[in-house]
Amino acid sequence: TPHTDNATHNNGAVDWSYSIPDGALDFLSQGQTVVVKATVTVTDNFGQSDTADIAVTITGANDAPVITYGNTSIGTTQNTSVAINGLSVSDVDGGGSTEQITLSVGHGALSLSTTTGLTGDLNGSDGSITLTGSLANINAALATLRYSPGSNYSGGDNLHLSLNDQAPNGSALTATRDIGITVAGTGTNHAPTDIILSSTSVAENSAVGTVVGSLSDVDADVGDSASYTLLDNAGGLFSIVNGNLVVNGALDHETTPSPQRSEEHTS
Repeated sequence: TPHTDNATHNNGAVDWSYSIPDGALDFLSQGQTVVVKATVTVTDNFGQSDTADIAVTITGANDAPVITYGNTSIGTTQNTSVAINGLSVSDVDGGGSTEQITLSVGHGALSLSTTTGLTGDLNGSDGSITLTGSLANINAALATLRYSPGSNYSGGDNLHLSLNDQAPNGSALTATRDIGITVAGTGTNHAPTDIILSSTSVAENSAVGTVVGSLSDVDADVGDSASYTLLDNAGGLFSIVNGNLVVNGALDHETTPSPQRSEEHTS
């Protein structure tokens, strides 16, 4: 839009704008600059024109990294490891920079057969791995990723990934992703191996309904529900209510012999 200088009637100004698709500049990392030059021609109403070169300096901003997975979920069966294929990371302005990715699961272990050029927590036996290095080396390691469910575990799990670009020239950005894991059971039910009572003592003359302790079980089949039955309730002195051993009668040592506890557990 031209503007006329009212004092001289010869000078003026032109409003102009410049735009470029954001994706065309993603190659710029934080703080990097590029100069874009354009030639501008101005023509007056008498057909006279002039040209000038204009330089626009564009300063890059940090772009977030990306985690890509070629599938929607991961599936395996009880006590069987599975390869996680199709997982990769990228960063449009990362170049050869060092980035860090953390992977974790809740009910199993992770393993990599290749970790060349990477540092961090490379042992995923506790369900967590942290890799620091170039994107190329991280992707090479992810191509060998395997998940092993916990012993006799069946049910759901989740692979959580967090990728930090560790931007050296600005605020680092992080990408996260969660991938569901299904561990199918094999149909074999394992018997519980122990019963645990959180407390084994109670005060004499405690009121009926007093909780002695809570019951829990040791069972290789994680996630199985459990029920408990008293095989000997000590003459009616105790009962099980909502998974707790509770007082069910008068606890008078002078009139009642010391009871013995016996319980049965089924899952």
